[in-house]
Parts: sequence; C-alpha cells; structure tokens
Amino acid sequence: MKRITEYEILDHGVDHSQYFRGCGVSFTKYDDVATGHGRSLYEALENALDELQGRGYEIESNIDLVDECANANDNDDVKRSFSDTGEEEQEDHELYYYASIRVISGNS
Repeated sequence: MKRITEYEILDHGVDHSQYFRGCGVSFTKYDDVATGHGRSLYEALENALDELQGRGYEIESNIDLVDECANANDNDDVKRSFSDTGEEEQEDHELYYYASIRVISGNS
C-alpha cells in the first residue's frame, strides 16, 4: 500500500461533462491525482477517495484527509445550478460536481 504523506483538495465546482478540463500534476510537487464527480462536493470527494484507494493508496490511515472529505458540503449543488438559471433539470443533463485530490506518496 502507498502511504499519502501530503495532499491537496481542489474544488472544481459544477461543470458539464463535455467541458470539464480535468486535473493533472504537471508543474506541481504532487505525484498523483484522482478526480471524482457527483451531485455535491461530498460525493465528488468520496468518488476521488475511492479512485485513490483503487490505485493502492492507504486512505484509512490518513485521518485528516478522510475527515476533510467527510465534512464536505453535501448539498445538491447540481440541482441548485439549474434553479439559479431558471431551467428545469433533465435526467440526462451531464452536469456534475467535480473535485480532485492531489497526493504525494511515500512507500510503507
């Protein structure tokens, strides 16, 4: 398992799946990045944590990261983005809330 020694959470907000540019680690001090999506910041971060865990990162031992993700806003920001524009939400809208977690890993 890879141990996370440092991390950065990036809140990208709501975007259409066709237009979201993604997130990388070029020109940063970080080794890897996982981007998640959902209907809220909380769901997007949970998705990103699952992605990191799937890549072999030790998530449970990093209490600060887990707590920060667990305390994230769980409001349905995708639905609110529609109400702000006055449009009606469609089932196939392809709008998602995006968040990324960049990490520096150390071997354990």
